[in-house]
Amino acid sequence: MRQIPKPLRNSYRFLIDLLFPNRCPCCGRMIAWDELICETCCMETMLEESALCSGCGKTFANCMCKEGMRFDGATAACRYEGRARQGVLSLKEAENLNFAWYSGRILGEHILQKEDWMMADAIVPVPMQRYQRILRGQNPAKRIADAISEVTNIPVRTDLLWKKPGGVPQHTLNAVQRQQNVLQFAVEEIRLDGYILILCDDVLTTGSTANRCAELLKQCGAEKVFVAAATTTEKI
Repeated sequence: MRQIPKPLRNSYRFLIDLLFPNRCPCCGRMIAWDELICETCCMETMLEESALCSGCGKTFANCMCKEGMRFDGATAACRYEGRARQGVLSLKEAENLNFAWYSGRILGEHILQKEDWMMADAIVPVPMQRYQRILRGQNPAKRIADAISEVTNIPVRTDLLWKKPGGVPQHTLNAVQRQQNVLQFAVEEIRLDGYILILCDDVLTTGSTANRCAELLKQCGAEKVFVAAATTTEKI
């Protein structure tokens, strides 16, 4: 089963575990202090990358490449269902951050096998509105990006994209509404000529957010934008 990254594997983490026992983010079961997820949930959330379309990050039965993706490829660590869904929810609510490291390390291992992805200049987390980040205490996409960075040594940049005030959370909307809601994303006035970037998010649903962010980054000159998501849903 996946273990906590080396920076967190220290005596401080061990002592904290004595007061606040480490728990699996997907089922809540107590686990060893240096583990990220229990063995059962690891087996149940496991998803072979070969089961996904490398273009859109969906299962082949739900491929949406014909809809015109603006990004250049995608991958995911788990399906957004069952215990993996609970892992994402615990991460979103900042109840347990283990799933960010668990999924991020899987994504990092995927990326290590992709020569074109490993040429990336930076990993770019999908941004949150400032008040949402303060309310939750963290941005799940940034946590996942940090884990990917630890595996691949590709730096994380949070200064490229931002999210305007207003709008509503994407998960509350249908596919059509998501298309309009993503207009709240914006890009800094910066040149990215020739850059290769990896956009990171916790859930890949309709691709609306990824498409919008990729479009903005390419408007600044980015050559390619790939997408790495902790989970991918069945097409809605």
